[in-house]
Amino acid sequence: MPPSQMVPRLADQGRYLGSESTFQRLLRHHHQHTHRRLERAPQRRHKPKAHIATHINQLYSWDITLPTQIKGQYYYLYLFVDIFSRYIVGAHVFASESADLAAQALQEVCSQQGVLPGQVVLHSDNGSPMKGQSMLAMMQAWGVEPSRSRPR
Repeated sequence: MPPSQMVPRLADQGRYLGSESTFQRLLRHHHQHTHRRLERAPQRRHKPKAHIATHINQLYSWDITLPTQIKGQYYYLYLFVDIFSRYIVGAHVFASESADLAAQALQEVCSQQGVLPGQVVLHSDNGSPMKGQSMLAMMQAWGVEPSRSRPR
């Protein structure tokens, strides 16, 4: 238990052996001032590879969103944008959100734009349709490289 819990518990028993800082110093001296939880220790993360678009049909970004004015009714806009030209390369509206519909939309975008294997990187957030099996299979079939959201 940490010194911040040891000192008050000992005080409840009417015993004073030292301050929190004294306990901290003793634990450090005996090499017991380490991470003692059952969780995994923090790991160093490396910054992911940055993707830069230098011409069209190289880097796409997409998202699913569309609010409505009718309570309880939702539509989902699957919107694909070319990052270099800011051109909308594909847009589909569906009544539901799923990886199957996302895969269908991606297939239409790739066939309309004439995407070659390894040509396009598709950036998205970490939503379930973006990471679904049918979407990943479609990306692999077209040779589209996935790119996920970053903390910053």
